[in-house]
Amino acid sequence: MDKTRLTLLLALLIPATLAAGAPARAAPDVCNRYVDAYRKWLASQSDPTATANGPLGMAQAKANGVATVDPVGRFDDKGVARLADWAAAQKPPVQMPKSLTEKLVGTTSDGVTLEQAPGANYYAASKTAGTASCIASATFTIASGVASPAPAPASWAGSACGISRGFLRMNDAAVAYRDDTSFGPDLSARLSLAPWTGAGFGKACTIRFDYAPGFSTEHLLNEWETKCDDARCPALRRAAIDLVKDAKKDWKGLSARALARLPAADRARFSKDDLEARRESKDAPTDNDPLVVLTTIDGAPYRVEIGHFTIGWRVFGDWKVSFATPDGKDVGSFGVGMGRGALTKTSVN
Repeated sequence: MDKTRLTLLLALLIPATLAAGAPARAAPDVCNRYVDAYRKWLASQSDPTATANGPLGMAQAKANGVATVDPVGRFDDKGVARLADWAAAQKPPVQMPKSLTEKLVGTTSDGVTLEQAPGANYYAASKTAGTASCIASATFTIASGVASPAPAPASWAGSACGISRGFLRMNDAAVAYRDDTSFGPDLSARLSLAPWTGAGFGKACTIRFDYAPGFSTEHLLNEWETKCDDARCPALRRAAIDLVKDAKKDWKGLSARALARLPAADRARFSKDDLEARRESKDAPTDNDPLVVLTTIDGAPYRVEIGHFTIGWRVFGDWKVSFATPDGKDVGSFGVGMGRGALTKTSVN
């Protein structure tokens, strides 16, 4: 083959190769667009708690051309039966095969949420159950009055417990999302996105968001049970935030650092058990298994217990800080919220 014909052949093949590769690039492209929009949205916000809900906060606010999609219906009572009623009321009526809804069958009171991908013939009927908030979904399309199973979006892969998932509208395009934002001590978040291709949801990409911690005694995830009715409370409240900031940096060395700074006269007021206490667990401290810190605040010694709040097996980012005198008399306790502060880094895979 002569050089001229080879050059012409390559010229014809290269555009085709690029076109064939376009769908593979579409997934990271949608993630990069989301990151750009999210950064611009955060820059426009005057509220320092704008990052509290993680990366989905922008979509929930329906800003920058990105919006979560409201459900077609919520069937809180006898969900599967109500879903069948919805199908029968469509024009024309839709048949919902038992093989499609069997994933959703549980107790008769299980609620079902029905969502539709914006502008697409694609539906997801889901229910959430259990203390781990696990999601079960039936995804389907509708043709000639019959609902048929459809593959779940690639972004919904993995464990469906303790997450949220659904559909977004991004500049009038449909995107299926999976939000792995945690409200525990780990302040990072992951958002997986899969764009609609016209024949289903394509390859997924995942964005990792990292945030600096934000601390507050006013903005907490829950209304934790804490109290302080002492004249020393304002000083202790300020100290609680400082102690939590120190614990976030390095809780494993906090007790030893505080003890090394404790004046000898104050050290003599604590029991031998407190002075020699060692925490055996390698896990982060909780309200049920707190870190004990002996310290001096405004010239007075205190025994302080610090740990993340818990509900059952769940560990939250917020901290409980309790103060007592060296002889064990409770002075008060505070909740210190630890949520997402400034966005520090993003990466797309």
